[in-house]
Amino acid sequence: MIQEYFKVLSINASRIRNLGRIRELYAFIMLLDAEVVFIQEIYIAGALQVFSPHFQVYVNMEPRAYDTDGVGIVTIIKHEIKVLENIIGSEGRILGLKIANVQLWHVYPISGSGFKKEREIFFRETLNNYMMLWKDSTKYVIQGGDHNATHRLVDSVNNQREKFQDGLVKHLTVHGLKDDFLSVHGENEICYSRITARSKTRIDYIFSNTKKCMEFEYIETQLNFDHKACWAKYDIELVYQKEFLPRERFYKSWVIPKNLEFDQEFLNCVKFVLERTEEEIMQLDWEKVDFSYFWGRSKLAIKKIAKERQAVIVKEVNEQLNVLNIFYLGTLEKIKDGVDAFEELESIKSKLNVIYKARAEQAVDKLKGTLIDDHVYDIHKLQNQRRFENEGRIKQIKVGENIYTGTVDVVEAIAGVMREELKVGCDEPFENPETPEEAVFLEKLRKVGLSREEKMELIAPVSEEEIGIILNNEVDKDSSPGEDGITYRFMKCFWDMPSYRFLYVNYLNYIREIGNFGLESNNGIMVVKNKKTNTIEYKKKRKLTKVNKDSNLGLGKVWTKRLKKLVLPKVLPKTQFNCQDEVNIIDELRELRNLNQFLLGDETHGQINGTILSIDFDNAYRSTYLRWFNLVMKALGLPQEFVDWFWTMYKDLSVTIVVNSFKSLPIKVERGFMEGSPPSMAAFVLCLAPLMVSLEEVLEGIQTGDDINHKVKAFADDMKLCLADPKEIPVVYDLICKFEAVSGMKMHRDPRREKCQALPFGTHRDIQDWPEWVTVKDAIKVVGAWFSNIGNLEKLNGDLVKKVFFDTLHKSWGIRGTIQQKVYFVNTYLFSKVWYISQIFDLDKKLFYGSGREKGILTQALKFIWAGENERCTRPLQFRSKDKGGLGLIEPYVKAKAFLVKNMVKDFKQYEFNHWFLENIYGDQQIMLEIMNQGKAEAQVKEIYQILLDKVVSNNGSIIPSREERRSQVKWKRSWKNQSNLRGVVPEEKMFAWKLCQDLLPVGARIHRANAERRCLAILDMGTTCLEVQDREHFFRVCELKGQIYRRLEMVLCKFLGKDVSFVEVIHLSFSHRNERKLRIAVWFAVKWLYKMWISKNDNRLQLMMEMLKEIDWNVKMKRFSRSHGELSELREIVDTMKNT
Repeated sequence: MIQEYFKVLSINASRIRNLGRIRELYAFIMLLDAEVVFIQEIYIAGALQVFSPHFQVYVNMEPRAYDTDGVGIVTIIKHEIKVLENIIGSEGRILGLKIANVQLWHVYPISGSGFKKEREIFFRETLNNYMMLWKDSTKYVIQGGDHNATHRLVDSVNNQREKFQDGLVKHLTVHGLKDDFLSVHGENEICYSRITARSKTRIDYIFSNTKKCMEFEYIETQLNFDHKACWAKYDIELVYQKEFLPRERFYKSWVIPKNLEFDQEFLNCVKFVLERTEEEIMQLDWEKVDFSYFWGRSKLAIKKIAKERQAVIVKEVNEQLNVLNIFYLGTLEKIKDGVDAFEELESIKSKLNVIYKARAEQAVDKLKGTLIDDHVYDIHKLQNQRRFENEGRIKQIKVGENIYTGTVDVVEAIAGVMREELKVGCDEPFENPETPEEAVFLEKLRKVGLSREEKMELIAPVSEEEIGIILNNEVDKDSSPGEDGITYRFMKCFWDMPSYRFLYVNYLNYIREIGNFGLESNNGIMVVKNKKTNTIEYKKKRKLTKVNKDSNLGLGKVWTKRLKKLVLPKVLPKTQFNCQDEVNIIDELRELRNLNQFLLGDETHGQINGTILSIDFDNAYRSTYLRWFNLVMKALGLPQEFVDWFWTMYKDLSVTIVVNSFKSLPIKVERGFMEGSPPSMAAFVLCLAPLMVSLEEVLEGIQTGDDINHKVKAFADDMKLCLADPKEIPVVYDLICKFEAVSGMKMHRDPRREKCQALPFGTHRDIQDWPEWVTVKDAIKVVGAWFSNIGNLEKLNGDLVKKVFFDTLHKSWGIRGTIQQKVYFVNTYLFSKVWYISQIFDLDKKLFYGSGREKGILTQALKFIWAGENERCTRPLQFRSKDKGGLGLIEPYVKAKAFLVKNMVKDFKQYEFNHWFLENIYGDQQIMLEIMNQGKAEAQVKEIYQILLDKVVSNNGSIIPSREERRSQVKWKRSWKNQSNLRGVVPEEKMFAWKLCQDLLPVGARIHRANAERRCLAILDMGTTCLEVQDREHFFRVCELKGQIYRRLEMVLCKFLGKDVSFVEVIHLSFSHRNERKLRIAVWFAVKWLYKMWISKNDNRLQLMMEMLKEIDWNVKMKRFSRSHGELSELREIVDTMKNT
């Protein structure tokens, strides 16, 4: 079915009940001819009666509405439009419909100025969680309804002067939704959808994720509603017909569900199968055992057990839901026919809620545990949501000049390109001895010269210890698995089973011995996806190759680890800065910086003559001949058994292209290394080494003031050549062409892509006849750092850092989280943009602190962290470490200096303290000399940073105290330790504890706004009002409203700890006890109790104690504080006894 235009209407019906009025509304709707209509505040029974004959009707009634007036929200949709799925959620607040390639969300959050917090939760969590169920499942998303909130300040003019709803802004950002009224009429347009005597607001919206909204109007209904209707017209097609794909080529990615990691029944079944398999093997002739058969059979069994167990977990509940949903729809039909079946409807909803509640409890338990274990969980979640927001189906692909449309043609086009790229390519047969042309380069390699012990270590069987170390320390446990669906998470989980270790290690050594994967397939899955920008260019697509983790770990990672340890340090040129433990990318950039500074010269003598030529290879990994790598390994004299091990991984290797869950036929890999495979990087740098050595021999080089002669530098395939004379370019080109012929690598020559760039200095800048394949630049970017023949390198790279930092910050400005979570976010995701460059360049102080109107990185980061807070703490307290009561915010300028100093020391030591560096590269040497004079020349960045930071947070060796810390009667070290050891709380509670101790809670006495109310104003017994100034002590202890609850906390703590506890000790968490486990439980209990007092709107002591009993029970249930169950039981008994006294 194809629809030319798609029209959406949203109306708040002002709680109408009269059938005559509802029929008038129906007539109004028919005039506008909308495909979909969202109606809020309407009598459900009347809506069903009037609209059902003409439309499909979906309703969501407010809870217990039949006792009042039966009001809810209704979505009506034309009969010819097929609804694929629907969601009824949040008790009369959310209706979701999926039709073809569009998902429709009808929303109606709670109204009223007193419920802004509830609306915030609705937009940030409730609505977001429902919408995530269908995220990326359709092309278009349309959301409409009375939102009871605004997302711009200008959309509200009222007496309360309320700010726009932050949660709504965040919601729109996360889901990529736009205000279609503004899309049509412009960002500066102002209109109001609800006008009363006291206010004018625009709270009725239709949002979408498309630019295809053609018309948008706010319309007076003439029905005496207090809201205008909003109407939008979209130029979108409703396409239902699915693309036909051959069933045998359908690829469904499956991964073992994470929840099975702790499912004891699943683990017991797996253990049983593995143990029986081991027993079966032990009864066979060991020499005839095919471990590939038993390993493959075991993996299939694990996969089957996982699927069956997961199905059992969800089957029973789903069956109940299906039955209840049928009854629910039947009851709605009765109501439509005029039958008074509201009570029956409420009964069915209550049964549905029991099921949803059970699911919710499991989800809440899991989420709560996650929030406690990982205090930055929601920060990570947001990052992951944004990371691949633009992923989706690939409908077209451009290969060369041809455009292919449709999944089948797209897959075949990509597969065709890959078949060409992965063909042998080399004219010389694989087994033939080296040719004279190959020998020219192979002679540049020297034999490894391995000792007998090193050879034995290189070819030793794979061991359990080796696998265990890598599995526990060197893998991402949730990285994408291969076709078997088994992740490192579950390999690590199974590793505790002796039978699993037995099978796995024997399988690895078996396939090494036979030289192939036996009965197991050796196939990788190459998934092609969109990058951040949705382009049809094949070369700009993300290509992710996924292989089974068992072979990836046991063969690839072990082989690579041994190669890096025993071979690469002996054969790689020192100027290859990849795959070597002693040098890295920062060392290459430092050398390039030194060279760049040298070539810039000085004002007196001008620039030095020279050129930095950047060379890049096209598809370097996939283009390398496998014959060439075989010859390289032989030339190095590697043990044949180790060489054979590599070919075991590549024998019969194939890849399958997957696009939109449709796969190509397997493509045999006869050339190149698989990107993402552990051996690929190490194998490639070995293949490139002969070219690097050859270039070193023919280039004159540029000798800098540190007596270093710079010739060739490389980080993997990214090579930089240092040319003293432009006449060297033909020599270089000739050498590269000869190397291309023997290795299969191809240098980028297309000038339009500007991959090979020249940065000339001195008289080289006057040269006009550069080769066509070279692009001449005044500045070039090398692996994230800029180098230039004009201007200041520090400023150039400082501007780069600042732009990247501010771009990331502005995208993240609405991020939700506590101050501590925002500090983590700034440290991890924002300041990390600075550290890379700060290791190379001495960045200006103004970059961090700003100057005049110029914004600084630190000042903007602090605005982000403290946005919406009542007051900030002192700067030293923000930078102080958490174990000393601070927030642990990194001081970026100090950390940047620490990075620079570390590399300054490394440079000076490497070049024998050559003072040319002091004058020409680093400038100020005072900080570095101070560090070295303290005997810290070997110190790591962390230690140097701490030394420099002490000058910021300390005064003459003493910590600079905060305002609250000047209180002498508080045992602050104990308070800091208790806060640092605080466990079992969610981020908001942890933040509350810190603010509590530092007296930063926004009580009346701490609010500094003009004309702010500082009195308590709590309503006490007999209806009197508390007129005392509300400070921290008044809120928790003095005021009659909360005082009685606080005193009960003191009684519990005194009895539990067996000693008196003062208010000062409780409020600063500075009490102590000889039993550390008991002390931790007491601190946890105090924080939980006080936090509940802080957020509670009532003074019900019994209710709070019941909630605390639930908290204790939850910790027991979830096995938290596993070593302290005795203490938890004792605490529970005390609380349970006191709740009745």
